[in-house]
Amino acid sequence: MKRTATILACLFVILFVTSLPTKTGKTQVHDYIYDYERMSRAAVAMLHAVENFLAENIDIINTHNAMLGRPAPTNQPYNYKGINPEGGTARIGKEFTKRTGMTVKFASEGKKKYGLRNKENAPDDWERNQLKKFASIRYPSGVGFGEIEKLTGTYDIVHRYIYPLYADPACLKCHGDPNLSPTKDGKDITGHMMEGYKPGELIGAISVVSPLAVEPVSGTEAIIYDYNKMAKIIVNLLQIPGYFIAGHMDVIDTFGATLDKPIPPNQPYSYKGINPVAFAKLITAELTASTGIKARFVSEGKGSYGPRNPDNLPDPWEIVQLRRYAEKAPSTEGIGEVIRMSAVGLTVYRYFFPLYVNELCLKCHGDPATSPTKDGKDVTGGPMENYKIGDLRGGISLIFPVR
Repeated sequence: MKRTATILACLFVILFVTSLPTKTGKTQVHDYIYDYERMSRAAVAMLHAVENFLAENIDIINTHNAMLGRPAPTNQPYNYKGINPEGGTARIGKEFTKRTGMTVKFASEGKKKYGLRNKENAPDDWERNQLKKFASIRYPSGVGFGEIEKLTGTYDIVHRYIYPLYADPACLKCHGDPNLSPTKDGKDITGHMMEGYKPGELIGAISVVSPLAVEPVSGTEAIIYDYNKMAKIIVNLLQIPGYFIAGHMDVIDTFGATLDKPIPPNQPYSYKGINPVAFAKLITAELTASTGIKARFVSEGKGSYGPRNPDNLPDPWEIVQLRRYAEKAPSTEGIGEVIRMSAVGLTVYRYFFPLYVNELCLKCHGDPATSPTKDGKDVTGGPMENYKIGDLRGGISLIFPVR
């Protein structure tokens, strides 16, 4: 019975791949795998950017009166807020999986006697084999690996992608020499033993599993479906980290606050320059560098306030999309099309996804009467524009190079 199921699964892969958009042989299969690999690279770029940001700025997050882009002050009180690189990326990864069906995780075997900090990071057989390859001195740094695989037990056909992570100075704050323990007991600020990793040593990998989807087989419909699929993934990649920061700004800025606990009253508060918009820009930069897909947030602002950032002003195509969504009820569906950009002589795929105001947005963009600084401004110093829940705030605009 098991052999029969295996044969059927292999036949399915052959039929599935050969039914893809009308191209021939190896080119057809290569393009299909490339599309999934590009989605995986986008997910890795997002998680890696989040992890690096949290690692590089963990002292800013935990030090009172610290400010992003400046050295953390040494004469200010310090408290660990429960926000760390692995924990933050794990939360974002789980929300991403919930929304998209793509599974993302940090895979590691730990280091010798120390073992794993989190059992959820234990690698499966496929990941373990790739980690062995990554640990080889012959494996090129900064290069991931992807392939189609049949999952043992379920016979599901998926695309798997894994990207190696090597220890850098930011990682060593928590995973480096125990003799440099900030608490003088061999532990890092999270309470875990420091494992003694050295710069450049393999510390683990980001692993992505994407279920394969049945797609249209040919023509323009196949092209649009393919890019729509990637666009929906990227829209989630860009939103989730921003919402993570928005939901925890008070924890980051309040001395004595800790993740998943009520904000303590009557504690000193200092804005640290970490906000959803700035964080999202970091993610979009990483996304473009990794995939070639251009992404940005666009908005016309509200009334006399205008956009907070002139860089967010929409171009003519984006204005059409904003007006289109402003004229109908809130929608969770984006819109995409292949167009010719005559100004640059390129054919591209453009995608627009509307963004509406939710409860988290109101902290910075809501009623000026609720201003935390009592002057109609939010903690960033920008004027609160009196948006209401459900108002169209702007959108995410994507441009894909068409192959």
